[in-house]
Amino acid sequence: MVIARNGTSDSAFQMVNTFDYITMHDASGNFVDQASWNYSSSGITSGVSLEEDSTSAANDWVETNSTTPGAINDQAAAPIPAVPSDLKISEVMANPWPSADNASWPDGEWLEIWNSGQSDIDLTGWTV
Repeated sequence: MVIARNGTSDSAFQMVNTFDYITMHDASGNFVDQASWNYSSSGITSGVSLEEDSTSAANDWVETNSTTPGAINDQAAAPIPAVPSDLKISEVMANPWPSADNASWPDGEWLEIWNSGQSDIDLTGWTV
């Protein structure tokens, strides 16, 4: 599932190109997963999405070879959840190009959530 920055009135968020993080919590407020990135003042390369570093879930996220919202990602290893959950943040577009950060989907900022399980999950009350 891809959540666009301006996809709905409920998905209004903003990401910073140099250092930022996104945290996902379940309906009870429990921490589920987090994506983080730390770049110099020049920021993330424009138009490149980020994925979890397959060498270690503790590392900051890395730039992808290609943007893949809603498709299989570049990294060979599946994201490792911070706590047991079938939902994981799997890809982030924090610095889109050539669109503006606040452009409407499919342009603009977005994040992707992956359900690795076999069952649907009710996201009512979940937050990012």
